[in-house]
Amino acid sequence: MRVHPTTSVSLALLLALAAPLRGQGGSSSGTVTSLPIAFSGEVRVRAEADAPGGGQERDVFTLLRSRFGVRVDPAPGVSLFVQVQDSRVLGTEGAAPATVDLFDLHQGYAQLETPWHAAKLTLRAGRQEIALGNQRLVGPGDWSNFARSFDGARVILAGPTAAGAPKWDATLFGTVVNENGRRFGTTVAGVTRPPDHGLFGAYGRVGAPRAGADLTLLYDVGARYRAYVNSDRLTTDLRGWTPLPLGFRVEVEGAAQTGSQSVVLPGDVQAGQSVRAWLLGGRLQRAFGKVTPLIGADLLSGDDTPTDGTYTAFGNAYGSGHPFYGLLDLIGDPAATTRERGLRDVFAMLTVAATPNFAPHAELHRFSLATGPDRDFGTEADLAAPIRITQFATLELGAALFHTGSAGVPLGLGPDGTNRTWLYSQLRVGF
Repeated sequence: MRVHPTTSVSLALLLALAAPLRGQGGSSSGTVTSLPIAFSGEVRVRAEADAPGGGQERDVFTLLRSRFGVRVDPAPGVSLFVQVQDSRVLGTEGAAPATVDLFDLHQGYAQLETPWHAAKLTLRAGRQEIALGNQRLVGPGDWSNFARSFDGARVILAGPTAAGAPKWDATLFGTVVNENGRRFGTTVAGVTRPPDHGLFGAYGRVGAPRAGADLTLLYDVGARYRAYVNSDRLTTDLRGWTPLPLGFRVEVEGAAQTGSQSVVLPGDVQAGQSVRAWLLGGRLQRAFGKVTPLIGADLLSGDDTPTDGTYTAFGNAYGSGHPFYGLLDLIGDPAATTRERGLRDVFAMLTVAATPNFAPHAELHRFSLATGPDRDFGTEADLAAPIRITQFATLELGAALFHTGSAGVPLGLGPDGTNRTWLYSQLRVGF
């Protein structure tokens, strides 16, 4: 068994936080002062069987994600939270390099809270998860074995509560995605140092689960991705949801991306581009007793000529895509997956609340590209059956079938007409 230095240091830190602190003032008796401490933990094991078809062999593997967190509240309105995470594929200890074996600080932040008029004001600084709204634009991507956290600071303002939820809330945040400065960035002789890559955002929500709206603003500055550098993009997203007559519920969403970037052409020549991209989404659902069907569509703009002066593919590198584009997760950042050609996703979903502890869920997605002469991306059918065993344990079984269309072939999804099957079994125990 290998023990990394970072593992030892992180575990020592957690044990130090968990230990009671000796009083340092006002007493010489050596009494021990206990601080309010709360522990959290999770072990998630997911076995997957992936059969991509097209002559490729089936692969069966097991993912393991383990988390342990400690929260300490040394004074009213002051808290510290540290959470370590180990992510690995079982049986890969001898792999070199062992990129599938990662122990790291997933979250570590200091937090200050104070009442502010009828609201609550919170300042959180350090490494943290950030989830905004439906998590389409910013989320931890918790289905991943690693998940995502951000390094930065966040201010949260939550209004008075009604029915257990704030009537409104707002947040501002700033994060560093890549540090490229003189002291800590990577230096390459003869190459101009790129700017720091930062992600800044603002989010506001009003209303309740039944009816409301939210607005998200994201500014992604200094980004480098694929063949593009110095990307400064502003994303504006507006979403609303409300009940309709006859028991229906509708949700609509629209987003626009503007800004500038440079594309790197052959010969390492950079050419400037303006960014003009958009997203539209909608969902309509109605509950019939324990059965809730839903239909919807997501439309993301693409670019047939991604090296000209205008870039029109909607990019989404920080969201949680698992709830949107199929359980198989073939689509990450849609612009990257489709190679800038955009995405059309028309889907239907069905959830059956069979019992309080069992609610199977089915999805059907018809994917196509937004641009180009051949747009048949493929079709995916999914089934997930989560079973709540206890308050702390959940077992989930699932399956997916993806039929590759002709436009999916150059995107690396397999030969035209290939059927890809995927099965999984996941056990999560957490507190």
